[in-house]
Amino acid sequence: TAAADLNKDGHINSTDVAIIRDYLAGYLELDQVTGTVSRVLMLDTQPETDLTVTIDRENGIVYGFDTKITKDEVSEFVTVTNKVKGEIEVVCAKDIFSPFVGTGSTINVVDSKTGEVVESFTVIIFGDLNGDSAINSTDVSIIGDELKGVTSWSDSSSDTYSFAKTF
Repeated sequence: TAAADLNKDGHINSTDVAIIRDYLAGYLELDQVTGTVSRVLMLDTQPETDLTVTIDRENGIVYGFDTKITKDEVSEFVTVTNKVKGEIEVVCAKDIFSPFVGTGSTINVVDSKTGEVVESFTVIIFGDLNGDSAINSTDVSIIGDELKGVTSWSDSSSDTYSFAKTF
């Protein structure tokens, strides 16, 4: 049974099944000697950039982008580890036709062969509260309304805004 506990948490569960599924699909490599699993197809940062973009897998977020970054520019800062098998898809939160990536936008890693989303991350641009990729008086107004109790993110906003509120 130890051989089936791939995530080494002491239990055989759905996480182990997911690891086997991803291994069979070619998304993971399994080191037969050490038993360690590494992802073949995943989002990674570009090594030579001016920005420090952080991929937080535990919380499913990416942050460190400047404001007014376009969908096309995202690939200058993040990449897919195995470009033969995958590609990046960026979905803007504010307006699907907008060229700008703001808070709440999504970066997906998509399997080129199957079209399946392998990983998905929500973008956070600190200070951009309404997702328009700008930090301006609208964002200040949102903060002011929250401080006055006029709005409550915990009642009406997405998980991304609730998470961003903790920073």
